[in-house]
Amino acid sequence: MISLRLWKQKPNASGGDLELGNLIAEIGAFTPEQRAAAARGLAMLWDACLGRFGGLDGLLQADPVDRAAYLEELRSAADRMKLNEALLRSRYALAPKLMVLYLESLLRGVAPLSRGSSGRPLPH
Repeated sequence: MISLRLWKQKPNASGGDLELGNLIAEIGAFTPEQRAAAARGLAMLWDACLGRFGGLDGLLQADPVDRAAYLEELRSAADRMKLNEALLRSRYALAPKLMVLYLESLLRGVAPLSRGSSGRPLPH
């Protein structure tokens, strides 16, 4: 994963990069307990991703439709978690959104994904 301390926003950053930059700034203000909650959530999501695709190479080589469906599942989880006050307070609820942004950055050059009217990637 990218180091949150070393990440710097590019001058012509995309919407996802700007959102990631905002989340990184937000994480900088977290309490140690909130950072730990977000880290636990990311670790569980990463393990699930590796289990589903058999590793990072499997994710990168997966059918674009399968990858897009997985990203949509993560976005849906992030939306549902926003409704839970305890998860929001602990910052655990940010884990799916961070995972989506990270995976999107990994997948940028792998296979073309277009964006639909919702702004979410759709397979060609």
